[in-house]
Amino acid sequence: MTVAFFSDESTFYISGIVNKHNCRIWSTNNTFNTIESAMNTAKINVWCGMSNKQIIDPYFVEDETVNGRNYLDMLKDYFYPIIQRKRLHNKIIFQQDGAPAHFSKEVRELLNEKFDGRWIDRGGTISWAPRSPDLTPLDFFIGIY
Repeated sequence: MTVAFFSDESTFYISGIVNKHNCRIWSTNNTFNTIESAMNTAKINVWCGMSNKQIIDPYFVEDETVNGRNYLDMLKDYFYPIIQRKRLHNKIIFQQDGAPAHFSKEVRELLNEKFDGRWIDRGGTISWAPRSPDLTPLDFFIGIY
């Protein structure tokens, strides 16, 4: 049986401002809403993975931003060993949201090696629209975890 694993990162600001990059307001009128943004404030980036039956515990990214190098390290040293221990490594389809860190050459090479024909992302073996909010349930889950 194949299991789909969604994955995503979220940024949490120490100031309490919520990262609302996927929040949209659709209206026929201008609602004059404003959104606070945090600049040059302390933050932490958190990665999480989930399927319909399991949640992979959060991974805290120590660097200021998520980039190809630290994302690759997380996949190799954290996520893949967990799914190996759970004996899921040959049974999953791994889905990302198309963020730049996910698209580095080294990340795509690792995904081709570990999840041959079983990963979803731009440039992946299974193509999907990047940053599609309906395909990244963790955008809504991590904030309440």
